[in-house]
Amino acid sequence: MFARLWLGLTIMMTLNGMNATGLSFDRGAGETELKKGWTLISSEFVSDREALHELNWKSSEVVNTQIPATVFGALVDAGAVEDPFWDKRLADFETAPYDQSWIYRTEFDLNAELPSEWVELVFEGINYRASVWLNGEKIADASTFEGPYKMARFDVTAHANPTGNVLVVEIFPPVKDDLTIGWVDWNPYPPDDNMGIWRPVKIKQSGAVSLRSPFVITKLDLEQFATAELELQGVLENHTAESQQGILTVFFEGDKVEFPFQLEAFESRQMSLSPVEFESLQVDNPKVWWPHDLGAQPLYHMDMSVSVGGNFSEQQRVRFGIREVCDYINAEGHRGWKVNGKEVLIRGGGWVDDLFLREDPVKLEAQLDYVKHMNLNTVRLEGFWGSTQRMFDLCDEKGILLMIGWSCHWEWEGYCNRPADNYLLIRPDEEEFQVQSFADQVKWVRNNPSVIMWVFGSDMIPRPSLEKRLWEVLDQVDPTRPRLLGCRNQAFGEELYFGSEAYGPVAVKMIGPYHYVTPNYWYEDKKLGGAFGFNTETGPGLQPAVLESVKRFTPENKLWPLNDVWDFHTGRGETFGDFKHWIGPFEARYGASDSVEDFSAWAQVSNYEAIRPMFEAFAANKPVATGVIQWMLNSSFPNHLWQLYDYYLMPTGAFYGTKKACQPLNPIYDYYTGEVVLSNDTLQNEEGLEVELRLYGLDSELIWSKKVDSLDLAAQSVMDVVKVPKLGVDDDSVTFLDLRLRDAQGKEIANNFYWVSSRHETLNYEDSTWYHTPNNQYADYSVLRNLPQAEVESRFVERGVENGKRIAEVELYNPSDHIAFFIELQLKDSISGDSILPVFWEDNYVSLLAGERRTIRVEFPDSDKKQGVDFTLEFLNAENL
Repeated sequence: MFARLWLGLTIMMTLNGMNATGLSFDRGAGETELKKGWTLISSEFVSDREALHELNWKSSEVVNTQIPATVFGALVDAGAVEDPFWDKRLADFETAPYDQSWIYRTEFDLNAELPSEWVELVFEGINYRASVWLNGEKIADASTFEGPYKMARFDVTAHANPTGNVLVVEIFPPVKDDLTIGWVDWNPYPPDDNMGIWRPVKIKQSGAVSLRSPFVITKLDLEQFATAELELQGVLENHTAESQQGILTVFFEGDKVEFPFQLEAFESRQMSLSPVEFESLQVDNPKVWWPHDLGAQPLYHMDMSVSVGGNFSEQQRVRFGIREVCDYINAEGHRGWKVNGKEVLIRGGGWVDDLFLREDPVKLEAQLDYVKHMNLNTVRLEGFWGSTQRMFDLCDEKGILLMIGWSCHWEWEGYCNRPADNYLLIRPDEEEFQVQSFADQVKWVRNNPSVIMWVFGSDMIPRPSLEKRLWEVLDQVDPTRPRLLGCRNQAFGEELYFGSEAYGPVAVKMIGPYHYVTPNYWYEDKKLGGAFGFNTETGPGLQPAVLESVKRFTPENKLWPLNDVWDFHTGRGETFGDFKHWIGPFEARYGASDSVEDFSAWAQVSNYEAIRPMFEAFAANKPVATGVIQWMLNSSFPNHLWQLYDYYLMPTGAFYGTKKACQPLNPIYDYYTGEVVLSNDTLQNEEGLEVELRLYGLDSELIWSKKVDSLDLAAQSVMDVVKVPKLGVDDDSVTFLDLRLRDAQGKEIANNFYWVSSRHETLNYEDSTWYHTPNNQYADYSVLRNLPQAEVESRFVERGVENGKRIAEVELYNPSDHIAFFIELQLKDSISGDSILPVFWEDNYVSLLAGERRTIRVEFPDSDKKQGVDFTLEFLNAENL
């Protein structure tokens, strides 16, 4: 029997993974994704509905597309509409064309190499309602097939042909009070409200019995990491009217487990394989999965095949990592997270998909490489983002943690047109549907080790009845991860605390800020968004894009001064729809600009200076501080709001400020106390460290210096090193603080450079709001505009190709007797003159002391065109020799 089974698999499967038996496996091997060959047409232009179901139907009104694709996204990609991101054009598109239904259509054949005793049509995500026909037979109706997060499966065995199938999907848009995909206050809405097929459509084929949703649960020995226990769960389904006997064979690390089964007619049975029955599911000396800042990311594969009567029926592969996650409450009452028994300081950003839900695989991977490059370890998805599972797989491979849950779009009347209270706006009659939608999302990614929690709400929490149901369903589909009831513990300015009898207090916070605050806020504040506990979304406000990007979406006559086009490319509404909360502090601190070039240069100085102390303060204040999520990481369309890099993948000053702040070993300046703090975010103890501190005046003359050596710093700890003397009292003097960290052998392993005003920046807490804390007094850094000129020599040398990226080094030398302040390093395509993106500088926006040499590594795409590279420097007070 097994000889026949193996032979059948070897002949039938052309897949990309081989196990020790020689069998070939892949996740989703029994599925065919219907990706290409689709057409899209407005129902307004379809006069003959019957003809739609005929092979080779054509119309001059169709747009060719591939799935996933929203309606408007497909039109943009096809060039059927003008560039929606230019100027304020996005606001000018008519919404009327999207008030009626649109029809997606494709033709396909079944996979002749797969059994087809049972054929299933799978929709992983539509928005918002759909009617579906296969070969003219209606298999789903919009009255029951609805919701963006419900994954629908339809048995089409009786309707599918071996070849020449016609699939027609009519999509209806969301209407008032539908709980659809939402963008909240981040940006304008797309004209079609993201109607369409926004996740993959697949055909699944099997024999008489199939395996549904296999899930590998890992239990790790947290004391020695010497063993791990695996449990395989799933559902075996008999699709026939007859009793079926068969064997589920599991291959793992060279071993084979056989699980005989008998299923009655049309029976579905939950099965579980554990080390109690199968010793090979206990792993000795497991390779443990860690977030990238704490360790490696080994991934395992478990391969499964189902045979019935000795004939192949189905096979699947699950990829997973061995790790354990849990949450905890610290001594101060703040919630934190552990991975493999070690506390993890959560440092991340809020993710947002492309405005039209388009997923460019190259851009997607570049963004997650950026996350890792910035030394961030977490991405928060407020909503179940991701048009495919690729994001989750990449986070597994790169060691990036994911927190996932519902969006606050479902919590405010202004976004989903329902009267709001202190709970998710899900009506009692919708609870069953939403619980099943949540379960579908969980099952979709529950084998991904990067996912470390399920979040029930954002600004609000679920009603007790819904919470109870969510607990129950997660106990069934994923009992392995902690659940977070919501993302804030207290409503701003109210004696309203979020929690429940079953859960207790939420114990994380979300009470701002979202607009600019001065660097000392993060250290000084002990009641609002400062560096204590887990701030699930916060940040120092706008992060204006660099000028090269601004010119890509702003007409020349609107480049300066700031105007309605700049405002349009921020957020929405009175709170986030303009620069008013940012420009005042910026000009008070750095002075007014008379050109867009000057403004853009100094905006990056502000971006860098504003973001760095937020991340550093949370590191310096651990373990009282347990995490912070910058709101946000990226942008769904070209804008200036909250981003660390922009829509075109151009890093802002905030990108490199974040990278510097999140160095694994970091000498940190506390803007509130004046103390220099040393932070260790690794799992290794460090001994014999040395910190050198140097304080310079604006004339680059050394004012004060100190070396502190023989420092021993335990893993995941902080220590105070020395207090920096304060010069002047509330005057306008500015000094430069240079910090160098060296290991026991004297090698420099980290550096940090600050500009510090002697004028104390006083915050006005009495006028704080949920989004902003203003100042009574600001520092004056406008004197930086008058720094003595420095000269910098540079040499650019390419070093070859590694891991698909070109590698180069830039050697910098400042031969002058003045500090070269805030140097931006740039790589340009020698033909187009555009920046080469994505780009991974080891450091950027650097400052060089007088006489200092530094070598900085850079990685960038290894293009097939092998484009020429121009290296340039941009200076605030220097020129390139």
